[in-house]
Amino acid sequence: MSSHDTPDLERRIAIAVERERQQIASEIHDGLLPYLYATAAKLSQLRRRDDELSATLKDAADWVDRSRQIARDLMNAISYPESAVRDPLRAAWEFIEEVLVRSGLAVSGESGIASAGEPGSSNDPAGPHIAWPCLVGDPPESIMAGRLDEPTGAAIYRIVTELVRNAVRHANANQIIVDAIQTDQGVRIEVRDDGSGFNPDALDKTTRHGLDWVRGRAEAVGWELQIESDEGGGTNAIVSGPIPA
Repeated sequence: MSSHDTPDLERRIAIAVERERQQIASEIHDGLLPYLYATAAKLSQLRRRDDELSATLKDAADWVDRSRQIARDLMNAISYPESAVRDPLRAAWEFIEEVLVRSGLAVSGESGIASAGEPGSSNDPAGPHIAWPCLVGDPPESIMAGRLDEPTGAAIYRIVTELVRNAVRHANANQIIVDAIQTDQGVRIEVRDDGSGFNPDALDKTTRHGLDWVRGRAEAVGWELQIESDEGGGTNAIVSGPIPA
């Protein structure tokens, strides 16, 4: 196999992996979740009949509820919305709003989108403020809207959501900004935070990190990841690559 064939092979592998993920998510949604919902409904019915029985079944009901949540989280983690192919940045914003902002782990403006130069409050006690100057218009869109093939759109959606979630969970940031600019080579996406930062060179090279997963996902569709970070100085994750013809 020549080096010229490698990018095409990686793209075909990425497509196959995404289709398999979608199939697994579909089986969770159509096969597993209905049984869990039915079990939860039956337990609820039994608990309403008798107070003593209700107390006895409380743990079982809690376990079923937890199982339903795990199944939904797993389904969301391995699948991506159809909108990710058209505009992965808008789809990432919608996911972050649903999962992080509504759960109280992060904060956004009224629309979740900040215009350039208005990243929002930097000291909101409820969590870091996430701004999306990459999205403009009504309805909001990024410069990538309608310009990507399926594997690239899916990969960028996953990468951006993972980078934002990492910044919320690990960086102790006050601000997170997701931006994108057109370049001569394609598009440059930046996920910047003002958090604790780290030394990329000090990461244990013998252990896989979330950044390895992000980098591999980017490289599979011909993009690349760069990390600019200093301990105490925040982090700038840069994902860049071409727009497929």
